[in-house]
Amino acid sequence: NCSGALADGLFCPYCGRTKAFNGMRLAESISIETINDVATPLLPYGSKLPASFSEIFSTSQDQQSSVQVRLVVGNSAKASQNRPMATIVFPIEKRGPKGVPRVHFQLQVDADGKFTIMVSEADAQNQTEQSGLSVAVIKPE
Repeated sequence: NCSGALADGLFCPYCGRTKAFNGMRLAESISIETINDVATPLLPYGSKLPASFSEIFSTSQDQQSSVQVRLVVGNSAKASQNRPMATIVFPIEKRGPKGVPRVHFQLQVDADGKFTIMVSEADAQNQTEQSGLSVAVIKPE
């Protein structure tokens, strides 16, 4: 059923129809690679721009020394079938038990598709930022 996609004013991948929309939109999803090659969308296809995403992640192992954040661009549910966008290896200063939320991840995309990734550690001064990257946008008709 394409009525949901068309109501939002986007291209429908099922029937190929389009509907006019206002403002810039993401041309493809921005996803994070998770376990078993899954691309988990942070900002899905068609998101209005500017847009942002923020979440605090927990570690998967006790005393984990770093986390790897791999972002991909595309609309496939498999990370390996999307294009790599950025990979950040972030060192953890204050190690502890697994499952404790400690890594704050932020993604900000401006109206032109330029984005910034920020990763920081809860209760620590440790942080990193990557900018100067961009993604494709859909312009209104």
